Amino acid sequence: MEHTEFVEYGGEQIPFYSIKEWQDNFDELFDRVENGRETIGIYDGTNRAVMIPIDSELSQYITVEQD
Repeated sequence: MEHTEFVEYGGEQIPFYSIKEWQDNFDELFDRVENGRETIGIYDGTNRAVMIPIDSELSQYITVEQD
């Protein structure tokens, strides 16, 4: 599957997919992130989100608050 844009972070090229591409290919893209193979970005033209494998270096910045 082709993606429409890349963003460089830490020497790595992260592919960014549109919301439509993400929805149309959810199972494949989520599997690639969930299995730790890839960091994937999603954008809607204005906003961006990044899906990262939990064992990536970026995950050290994630905090989860539980009640």
